[in-house]
Amino acid sequence: MNEVSEIVGALYICEKCIFNSRDSVQATKHKLETDHKVRKIFDDEVKTRLPLRVCVLCGTPAYTDEDMEGFVKKKESLNGRSNRCKSCDKKQSVIRRIRQKEKKRRAREYI
Repeated sequence: MNEVSEIVGALYICEKCIFNSRDSVQATKHKLETDHKVRKIFDDEVKTRLPLRVCVLCGTPAYTDEDMEGFVKKKESLNGRSNRCKSCDKKQSVIRRIRQKEKKRRAREYI
């Protein structure tokens, strides 16, 4: 049974907190530690759920913890991730750096 769920792509989610995982051992451990109800869903059902995060610039969704790895870490945010994916954040950082250099250059020319 476990081999079939790995082929299909099962996802274990908790109904009371943010926990989700593809590993049945982690799901069982979470269930025993917290006494929450953990249920098993398949990949076709995952896409119908609301995503945990969506990038505000490109719209890339994150449905699982593995997908959340593509988002920038930020302690203050929900789930510990920012609302920008890593590639968009890198592009924004480059643009910000170019604008700051240009602003400094203009300030020097003005004086």
